[in-house]
Amino acid sequence: MQASPIVDIENEYPHIHSTTVHRSGDLVFELYKNGYKNKVRTVRSITKSILSTLYGIALQQGELKSLDDRVISYFPEYLSNNLDSQLSKVSIRHLLSMTSGLDCCDRQARGFFKSKNWTKFYILTRRTNRRIMVHCRV
Repeated sequence: MQASPIVDIENEYPHIHSTTVHRSGDLVFELYKNGYKNKVRTVRSITKSILSTLYGIALQQGELKSLDDRVISYFPEYLSNNLDSQLSKVSIRHLLSMTSGLDCCDRQARGFFKSKNWTKFYILTRRTNRRIMVHCRV
């Protein structure tokens, strides 16, 4: 007798707390370990896989011209003479391949997650106080 998917996930992937599988818009499987059904979790690195897929679709549909577009060109409201020179060189390709050279860390600057506009917060923080951004090596 073959083990159920739940047993396999629980035994093989003990750090997975919840998962759902959708096919053609329908929920076909879900698993929530005790206490995790209504708990908000950060998805971290999986986000890059999802975003790279969406960028590929946007390229195919002509919404984006190139992965080599500078990211800041999509946020002209933040362009100024005070823009961090490193930020102005970062392309979409850099972000998707994690080669931007930007400081990063799981511990973001105080106020980042509570900010209503994470993009604005990050760009302004880099301009005004680079010391509060912690450099992490992946």
